[in-house]
Amino acid sequence: MDEENQKSSRLSVSRPVQNQSSEMIQMILRKDRRKIEDFERRVLSHLDSLYFGALKLTGHREDAEDLVQETCHRAFNHMHQLKDLEKTRPWLYRIMINTWKNWRAKRSVESSYSNPKPWEEPMPQEANGNPNANRMNPEEDFINKELWRAVESALTHLPSNYRMAVILSDIEGMSYREISEIMEWPIGTVMSRLSRARNLLGRFLNGYKNES
Repeated sequence: MDEENQKSSRLSVSRPVQNQSSEMIQMILRKDRRKIEDFERRVLSHLDSLYFGALKLTGHREDAEDLVQETCHRAFNHMHQLKDLEKTRPWLYRIMINTWKNWRAKRSVESSYSNPKPWEEPMPQEANGNPNANRMNPEEDFINKELWRAVESALTHLPSNYRMAVILSDIEGMSYREISEIMEWPIGTVMSRLSRARNLLGRFLNGYKNES
């Protein structure tokens, strides 16, 4: 009789513990599902931006589509590494650019502009500085569609590092710090390459203006 009472007592104690464990597991799963759904929404909201950047990097629609697809694949496989969902966009860009660099390395087409030139010496600047004071806004500054096509053409002729600096700063509106984190450049290098890129764009567009 005592053995039956003890067994019944053990069961009565274990059931609440089991229920609590089950509820905790369900709560964790629901939380994980919400995080995954939130992550998916954020990734989808940046697809157009990623494709635009990929197109300017690769110069070909099919390559750009493949690059974005591979970027998303890697992002979902490593989503646990993203600690702050508010930083999804620069995190995705970092993955995309690293993927693109790997592609270029495999295809043995590394640009001669991979290393800083003497005129690319870092410029001192606040890490949180934002290049938007000099930002080009396609909708405001380049209203004329023909001129905007000239700008797009100029971007494709820029060395890849400069092209990406302009895209991230003047089109995506990212800060020096964000660009530094994405491209893995010192902030001074971000500034010098961005300055050089803008000068090259200016020369190209001046030539276009004189021709037209």
